Amino acid sequence: MAYVFRRSDIGLYLGLLIIGGLFAAWGGWGIGVYLWDPLTLEVDGIVIESRKESKTKGSGGATHVVCHFRYGYSYQGRSYTSEIHDFMNGVGGDCNGAGNYRRGDPIRIYINPDQPQQSIVEKGWTIRHLLALLAGLALWWRLHALLNGSWPSYSSGSKTDA
Repeated sequence: MAYVFRRSDIGLYLGLLIIGGLFAAWGGWGIGVYLWDPLTLEVDGIVIESRKESKTKGSGGATHVVCHFRYGYSYQGRSYTSEIHDFMNGVGGDCNGAGNYRRGDPIRIYINPDQPQQSIVEKGWTIRHLLALLAGLALWWRLHALLNGSWPSYSSGSKTDA
């Protein structure tokens, strides 16, 4: 069955292409950052601030969580501070583990020895990166199937009975 392009399908195709691309790019970025990671040197640090704050917009509005996390460390006689806990850096209501620390807690920090101001507490990609990558690839597969005519499109608005 040959594919017939319909103008009515352009929004669907563009949506699948763009959304699939965003998901795949973000997921691939997270995994790629983990695989190519200059933050290799471990140093000791201390938690300066760690708290979660719930904020509500207006009366009856949506509540969202704001994470406050900051730590300090020293390397080659210089002191540094940072707020970066992990590669997600506070995305999500659980603050990705940043809320598990208390002020004054000792922590292990990973730094880039060539640029010691670059640091992170928890390295690695998360399951969210993998799921985003897979979702993006699934959307692209759906787009490919639509364009090749191997998956029916329901936007034509006409059905025929046998």
